[in-house]
Amino acid sequence: AIATRGLTPGLKEYTSNSGWTQTTNNNWNLVCTGGLTLGALAIAGESPADTILVEQILHNSVTKVAPVMAHYTTDNGGWYEGPSYWDYATEYNCRMMAALESALGSDFGLSATRGLSLTGYYPPYMVGPTKLSFNFADAGAGNLSGCQLFWLARRFNKPEYAWYQRTNGASDVLNLFWYDARGNNPVVDGSPLDNWFRGATGATSFNVQDIVTLRSQWLDPRATFVAAKAGEVGATHGDLDAGTFVLDANGQRWAMDLGSDDYALPGYFSEPQRWTYYRMRAEGQNTLVINPGAGAEQVLRAKPSVVLFATEPNTERGATVMDLTSAYAGAQRVQRGIALFNRRRHVLIQDEIQYSTAANVWWFMHYGT
Repeated sequence: AIATRGLTPGLKEYTSNSGWTQTTNNNWNLVCTGGLTLGALAIAGESPADTILVEQILHNSVTKVAPVMAHYTTDNGGWYEGPSYWDYATEYNCRMMAALESALGSDFGLSATRGLSLTGYYPPYMVGPTKLSFNFADAGAGNLSGCQLFWLARRFNKPEYAWYQRTNGASDVLNLFWYDARGNNPVVDGSPLDNWFRGATGATSFNVQDIVTLRSQWLDPRATFVAAKAGEVGATHGDLDAGTFVLDANGQRWAMDLGSDDYALPGYFSEPQRWTYYRMRAEGQNTLVINPGAGAEQVLRAKPSVVLFATEPNTERGATVMDLTSAYAGAQRVQRGIALFNRRRHVLIQDEIQYSTAANVWWFMHYGT
């Protein structure tokens, strides 16, 4: 059944080089490739008739997944499709690498992908003191963790990943196999309060996101936390959300991201119909809408970027500035600055907008409950 219902149609997809097998594709490549790899390893040597099929699957798996894993490089370990798809893609990816290492003695260089060793920092920095994540794109706002953090902690000698998983992870059988008892909390480790998951310059073939997170303290459930993003407008699973942010303070999420809508909605993953749904549009984000109309309210495929990331140690200040000009048609300058100041107790969000003619400007923030 594994060979006929899994590996054979999987090989057909690989050889057609279409859909999720494209080297520039998204999480679905890592998920499908991870599953096919484990299926192939499970039956390797069981039947001489399947030997060639198993070998072809394993060769294609390693070949097809490697270019997609370069997405970790573009975000310094983050994932451009949002936190939910980080969890989904990374778990299958780590299952694949762990299985190759266990069965064949090598993951064939996959774990050496630049940026992968840093991806375990994504959950602790993307989750606020309310235990809600910065759920941009098609993502839910729940806490972010995963058994893969134990594997990453062991593979890259990052015990801080293991601490986070022990503290936040849900039950999973792989927690037992990959368990790591090392690691301290970020206060003891002296982890910086702020982080910038950078979109790589020159990586024009990738859907890159620029994400900055700022916080007043670790471990305090009433701490202040702001996360904001620039990056490609309308990327895979993405929205018209350049400049959007979430805000936690005093144990409350004050500015929330509405997250995904129903995947069964007509045209949900098709343009231009996707941009008719409120949650996908700029007005459904915590950002600016300028000269609104019926179509996309930000320039699709534009790649606004973070132009300032300033962080001071301890509890002094943290700030970021995003240049959103390219996301708004006809704009001369649109910039959004966000700062934590006065020993990080206060939050400032400041927009500077310049057009050559009068513009109709709307400012949106969705209040969390």
